[in-house]
Amino acid sequence: MTPLPTWHCSVTVAAGGRNVDNDAASADRRIRTSFARQGLMRTLGATLGKVTSGQVEIVLVPKPEVSQQHGFVHAGAVSAIADSAAGYAALSMMPMDRGVLTTEFKINLLAPAMGERIVARGRVVKAGRTLTLAACAFVIWVIIVTALGHPFWTMEGAARAANQANFYKNLAIMAAYLLLAITGAGRYSLDHRPAAASSRASRWS
Repeated sequence: MTPLPTWHCSVTVAAGGRNVDNDAASADRRIRTSFARQGLMRTLGATLGKVTSGQVEIVLVPKPEVSQQHGFVHAGAVSAIADSAAGYAALSMMPMDRGVLTTEFKINLLAPAMGERIVARGRVVKAGRTLTLAACAFVIWVIIVTALGHPFWTMEGAARAANQANFYKNLAIMAAYLLLAITGAGRYSLDHRPAAASSRASRWS
């Protein structure tokens, strides 16, 4: 059999939280069960390929419904399977009582998506407890940039309006990342409790 011409899209993700080494069978079962509930993947006609701990493939067969005006697979469809592949790669290394949501996503499209199969391969490059810490560091950085870069109170007219809009936009971003820091898992998040403290609390509950 002649292999199908395949266009590959590789994505990497740093997974934060209380990561664990799930066995291959558990990771595969968990990811496939979750994937089956994804309405968007079903709408696109995407299917789950290879699943291992820390790496997940999603396959999309090009069809007119997912094309753009030049006949290539639409960037939105490529981005969707890339996002899901990265998210599921991270989920495969998370404890069973934890979930994954995308907090930031960027994609560089270096060539048109074409071929008989589009394969998005998500791979975890670092599985640690740094996501919440990164969120706090990001908030501090945004505070400095917002105060120095958008002092709308010193401006007039259109410049004031534009900088005021950016100032409040940054406030919203800071609020979202602070929420992540407060509710997210990891040793630096506010919901983290040492095992001993949890054990003591359980005896009194």
